[in-house]
Amino acid sequence: NRDGLTVRHEDALTTSDGKVYIAGTTQMSAEEIAYHEVVHAKEKAGDPAYDTYYNEIYNLSDKLGKGYSDVAQTINEKNFGGSLDIESIDSFPRIFREIAAYLHEMVIDIPQDARDFFSDMFGENWGQAVEAVQEFHRSIQDSSGSGGPMDSVQAMMQGVNAEGDGSYGREGQGETDRGTDGYAGE
Repeated sequence: NRDGLTVRHEDALTTSDGKVYIAGTTQMSAEEIAYHEVVHAKEKAGDPAYDTYYNEIYNLSDKLGKGYSDVAQTINEKNFGGSLDIESIDSFPRIFREIAAYLHEMVIDIPQDARDFFSDMFGENWGQAVEAVQEFHRSIQDSSGSGGPMDSVQAMMQGVNAEGDGSYGREGQGETDRGTDGYAGE
């Protein structure tokens, strides 16, 4: 999600109002998508826990090192088709928002892959970065049951829209309302 506009990626999208839609054609697990997109939803909601998390990982990372450059280039290719200049200050916020989401997704869902991918970016601060992710994740879990983002994560992992109007398009998990773009939802 960029500046209040819906941004569509190959596997999922978060709309400007924080709703998450998952492509019916994705090969990613619901957990991977949910743990990534919930970060964007918390950002869009203006949640102070997101700001704390973002600022903490920002301060812990070595943004001038090769580790950051490698991660930024990979994210640039995957999410933006290589269209951003990763050395431009104008591209940094877009890339770092994705770093925040991928870091959460991977530390929670596939921690060894997270370490392999991100640890050089954080160097000796890697352990503190993991703690920041875990603290942020606890804040997401604490919002469960109140209509918060964790409710949406749980619903996505079960393959249904958090508002109960059908699945996100995974075959065999309920009715879908899939448009011509392959995304389920409204």
